[in-house]
Amino acid sequence: GAPFCGCTGPIGRKENDHMSEYTVSASVVLYNGFEEAAACIESVLEKTSGVPLQLYLIDNASPDGTGEKLKAQFEGRAEVLCSAENLGYGKGHNLCLDKLESKYHAVINPDILFGEDTLTALCRYLDEHPDVVMVTPNILFPDGRVQRIAKRVPNVLALAARQLPFRFLKPYENHYLMLDRDLSQPQEIQ
Repeated sequence: GAPFCGCTGPIGRKENDHMSEYTVSASVVLYNGFEEAAACIESVLEKTSGVPLQLYLIDNASPDGTGEKLKAQFEGRAEVLCSAENLGYGKGHNLCLDKLESKYHAVINPDILFGEDTLTALCRYLDEHPDVVMVTPNILFPDGRVQRIAKRVPNVLALAARQLPFRFLKPYENHYLMLDRDLSQPQEIQ
């Protein structure tokens, strides 16, 4: 099928005793950079039309006023949560976990632009494959090249390969990026 582009993180099933009207929820964590994030958020809201979406925008105590700007521009279309301190990316996403009542949840980076209705396609895939618990779309650079986002737990050589132009390190980087796997097919989670 056509590659998915847009969502940066995995989207997965959420076990729930009660479901809400939303099929999918998504969270975007921000620290400064309102303009770039606003473009991302607009693309998510504009392109997601095939499933009901609850979007959470989490400001990590941005000193540039991003939290207030988010409230002004997106209140009513997304729930804005402002942290009193910068909790970091992972803990920032965790701020909305207690609020989730959707069937699926997606983690989205603020520098991504959706080119199509990615969330609907991912939800549909999960609905059609009940044995799959998490999916990650293909992410494309603006020039159309595929970004390699699937990664194994790194080791020192893999991290060095990402920074140093030594050919003998390339196999370590390739292993880290899972280039030895056909990621268009389901994989066991490691």
